[in-house]
Amino acid sequence: MGASANGGTLAWTPGQPVLLSARWAAGSPFRPKGAPAGGTAAATGDTITLAERGPWALLRLLKAHAPSSSRDGLLLRVALPTQTIEGQPVRDTVLVLGAAVSAGTRNELPARALDLPARFPQR
Repeated sequence: MGASANGGTLAWTPGQPVLLSARWAAGSPFRPKGAPAGGTAAATGDTITLAERGPWALLRLLKAHAPSSSRDGLLLRVALPTQTIEGQPVRDTVLVLGAAVSAGTRNELPARALDLPARFPQR
């Protein structure tokens, strides 16, 4: 699964992992910092990848990063741990992404905000 900065539709099937990668620009004085123990982020060089796995991966990712929603979709806020090239701490880099979630074909259900459960069932 992948998308460009210009948007697009992604298809996800329950059970597929969801990976969100961000790369810092060449020449930037900042780089991603490794995730805290137990985190779902991994940093390598100038790229950090957040990962969710399991049958509820997409819904967990949306719930963890959706501070607000509207009738038309979700606004996701993702804080990425950041440091200088020298390893000095700096404020997190924050990505704000828009997402619309729908089930079935585009004509069946409109994209709208989800009322996600507080806890997802285990297998």
